[in-house]
Amino acid sequence: MHSSLVFVLLFSTAAAARQLELVSLAFRHGDRSPTYTFPTNPYKESAWPQGYKQLTQKGMLQLYHLGQKIMNRYMKNGTETYLNSTYQSKEIYVRSTDIDRTLMSAESQMAALYKPSGHQIFLPGLEWQPTPIHTVPVTQDNLLRAYAVDCPRYAELREQGTHDADYIAVMEKYKNLFARLKNLTGVDYDITVSNAYKILDSFYCEKQHNMAWPDWFTDRDFTDLLAVNNFSLYKMFSGEEIHKLTAGIFLGEVLGHMEMKRNGTEMIASKIFMYSAHDLTLVAILSALGLFGNDSVQPPYASAVMIELYLEDNGSNTVEVYYHMGPDAANRTQRMILPGCSPPCTLDKFREFASPLLVNDFQKECQLPDQPDSHSYWIVGIGLGAVIICLVVIVALIVLVTRYRRRQRRRPRDGFNPIDGVV
Repeated sequence: MHSSLVFVLLFSTAAAARQLELVSLAFRHGDRSPTYTFPTNPYKESAWPQGYKQLTQKGMLQLYHLGQKIMNRYMKNGTETYLNSTYQSKEIYVRSTDIDRTLMSAESQMAALYKPSGHQIFLPGLEWQPTPIHTVPVTQDNLLRAYAVDCPRYAELREQGTHDADYIAVMEKYKNLFARLKNLTGVDYDITVSNAYKILDSFYCEKQHNMAWPDWFTDRDFTDLLAVNNFSLYKMFSGEEIHKLTAGIFLGEVLGHMEMKRNGTEMIASKIFMYSAHDLTLVAILSALGLFGNDSVQPPYASAVMIELYLEDNGSNTVEVYYHMGPDAANRTQRMILPGCSPPCTLDKFREFASPLLVNDFQKECQLPDQPDSHSYWIVGIGLGAVIICLVVIVALIVLVTRYRRRQRRRPRDGFNPIDGVV
């Protein structure tokens, strides 16, 4: 990661003289079963108790422990400091992507964060406090999964990145590995920098559960695939326009909550917003903040990004960003120094930093440069409709006038009765 990172033991808070005002915390789900596999993999879906793509018991425990770390930072072992030690609906808001493992990760974390007491106990002996987890359909989630929704411009930018010199160099470096793994795994597609993660995924999950690999897959292969995957993540979220498309809405929400807090505006949750998501979500956020480079590594399970708003003694607001690198981080977080916003990073500086990445109209931003957006289609549709209506009215008028003139020609002269023919 970057040399400007400062290691901080545990989730230690800032100096007591300052006041923490707001927290936005995005975290990755815990350990899971594979999302992808390959035909020759000896481990089929039946090897995983809940099948593919699901949170494991190990993952649940990782998120439970993350909840304890969050409690230690914001509650100090249950002693009320920033958050109440019991659940308060108006001080916390939890949002998750609509995926089983992220929803269950949020639930596991909240189980550690809050224990029922007093009137909140509904079943004696059950140390569990239900808390609401909010979500939207994955196809509509441009807050936490903007990289996965329908966005032609983002797809185009990613395709353009495959023609960059560094991408081509990595393809060349590992072409023999890709060719060999295609043959040994039995997949029906060419393995590239962009999709090598599909091969890595099964091996990574199996390693976490001490499952033996086939003889033809070595530790060196694993290390190489990890390197390719980290580079692919860097390319996937590299460039200001990509930052805008993949993290702009999230940063806009975070900044909006900060502004409302400073202005004293009523909010859904007055103290902490928590977002349960994926490693790609964290990479998108870190990249947009200038904190994920070509030497960075994939955010591990149960890692978290915390964006905190402080009220200083002089009345100003400052912003600090922390990154907790998962369950193997030796109980440490990293203080992240934003490029161009060195401490103290005031809220005004943070807004200036984030403003170029904010999104006003996501659908419009996602259109290809030569493709009208949906609003343009709507305007064109109204215009065509108006033209068609006018043409119909004109044709109707012509028909009516024509019929009228024909009737006028057929009318009898004065004194002629068309019924009896008598003058």
